[in-house]
Amino acid sequence: MARILFVCTGNTCRSALAEATARARLGGVPGLEFESAGLYALEEAPATPHAVQVAADGGADLSAHRARSVTRAMVEGADRIYVMTRTQAETLSRMGADLGGKVALLDPNGEDIPDPYGGDLDVYRRVLRRIEAAVAARIEEWVEAASR
Repeated sequence: MARILFVCTGNTCRSALAEATARARLGGVPGLEFESAGLYALEEAPATPHAVQVAADGGADLSAHRARSVTRAMVEGADRIYVMTRTQAETLSRMGADLGGKVALLDPNGEDIPDPYGGDLDVYRRVLRRIEAAVAARIEEWVEAASR
């Protein structure tokens, strides 16, 4: 079993989109589990309307998503943690949990994925394309981790 945790700021846009995208592409792969959380999430807040719309346009469903705050237990229980920015990785490192090198930027090229919150649909579409590309680039490593 490989537990993959996506983390962003509020868990209403980027990490939720990453989770939904990963589930849409790999939801049927045995041994893979995806979840998301936010560093400063408003508990139970729905995904933003624009996130719901661009997810649906991309074949993923965020309609039932509810934000949740990242916890130490989530971090410790995850095999890999993907953040959207370097700042988020630094914040996680201050949680006091043993991260053991399991935190990485979702973008395999090491680029931050900007927060679309407050932006228009085009901003959300650009962010979703970045997330989709990052997820696609990591599929092989996740499938390999699930088979161990």
